[in-house]
Amino acid sequence: MYHGGGGNDTIEIRDVNFQLADGGAGTDTLKLDRSHLDLNLADERGHISEIEVIDMIGQGQNTLMLSALDVLNLSTTSNTLIINGTAEDHVNGLGSGWEDGGAHHGYHIFTNGEATVLVGVQVATDFAV
Repeated sequence: MYHGGGGNDTIEIRDVNFQLADGGAGTDTLKLDRSHLDLNLADERGHISEIEVIDMIGQGQNTLMLSALDVLNLSTTSNTLIINGTAEDHVNGLGSGWEDGGAHHGYHIFTNGEATVLVGVQVATDFAV
């Protein structure tokens, strides 16, 4: 179990078999601290909360799977998820309805209703639009 406190925290995970990652108040980061991790946010509903940033920058390829509902459920203070990674990393959108807002300030912007995802421009995506 990982609990952040007030302020901006970084919670590092080495595998996806954790019980809880709660960032607490502030802008909090969940860092994938190994390579070849496949994190499916739908599988982790109720296990990850108060996270506003996911950092996949690490030793190799990582994959993040998400939906608009997952983004809305990650944080009680933000409907926006920022995703950082490298060219080896991949973000999969689990459904249609995403609008492509183009790239701004180093991030590719996708929206689906109230959910917004900012993905580092070097990270591969396959959002269904």
